[in-house]
Amino acid sequence: MKKVILLSFFLLLLFTSIGLADVISIPFQKAKNQPYFASPELTIDSAEYNTIILKIKSEQRGIARIYWVNVYDMQFNIQKSIQFSLKSGSHSYYISIPSQNPNWFGWTKQILINPETPGLTWKVEDIEITTGSFITNILSGWQEFWKPRGRVVIGSTINVTPSSTIWGRSINIYMYLIIGLSFLIFWVRSFSLTKAAEKTFTIIILIWILLTLNANYNYFNIFKNNYTKYFGKSIENKHAKAYGRDYYDFLRFAKLKLPQKKATLGILSSLFAPGLQARIYLIPNVLISPEKNPDYLLIFNQAKDQSYNKNMYKIHEKYKTGQYIVKRRK
Repeated sequence: MKKVILLSFFLLLLFTSIGLADVISIPFQKAKNQPYFASPELTIDSAEYNTIILKIKSEQRGIARIYWVNVYDMQFNIQKSIQFSLKSGSHSYYISIPSQNPNWFGWTKQILINPETPGLTWKVEDIEITTGSFITNILSGWQEFWKPRGRVVIGSTINVTPSSTIWGRSINIYMYLIIGLSFLIFWVRSFSLTKAAEKTFTIIILIWILLTLNANYNYFNIFKNNYTKYFGKSIENKHAKAYGRDYYDFLRFAKLKLPQKKATLGILSSLFAPGLQARIYLIPNVLISPEKNPDYLLIFNQAKDQSYNKNMYKIHEKYKTGQYIVKRRK
């Protein structure tokens, strides 16, 4: 009877704490002629509100990414983003942001959700941001473990086996804890090191099977998405798929108009992460921050808050409206 009372009291405290958490409901609108959904301008204290709850309806399984901007960096980029899996149908997704990305800090000004699976038919039905609780952390951790990013190397530790993460930490850490506690419990109950070792070995096999399933699931998702995007296509079409056709065409134009010798470049663009593509495609030119006054600036549909010193630069070549190259004056 006492155990039932204590369990009931614990559950009451647990769900009461969830109910007392402040929740902000955020309206999202689909951008015109674009696949992503964006929030209006926000002012959210990221230290207090750290968990996003998304309700998304999708007709297919796929991958999406959530981006945000804060007062310190008003551009959407890969450094301030988290990737997650989408299931077909209408489902809720729990994302504890600080545990998966350390760049959730300061005042959050806007949130954006973008699909990464080509041809995805989907809709953001509801989004809430709240203070994480025991339940939301569990749900977020479970989704993080099965998310599609693959298994990443955990760094310079005694275990160099690649692993997924839960709450921002390698899953191996939790598995070591389970193995150690299991051995201790078996030993205390049997007072036999041999029996404890045998039972613990069974636990290790089960854990190994779980991690293998996780790895294969992640690898299959990566293979399936890449197969759909790239199989049977020419190198040019593969680049266009990876970069976006408009941006790829602009990079091709820039490659023709930029000097073939080494020069420094900067990019002003409203794209989420335009730097990686340009860094690779425009070799031998070197990509640096626009604030460092590079030799050339690539302007590709720049955002409203992006600008450059027009007294320092002059128009070098134009491609389309809003897409051109400027050169630093001598």
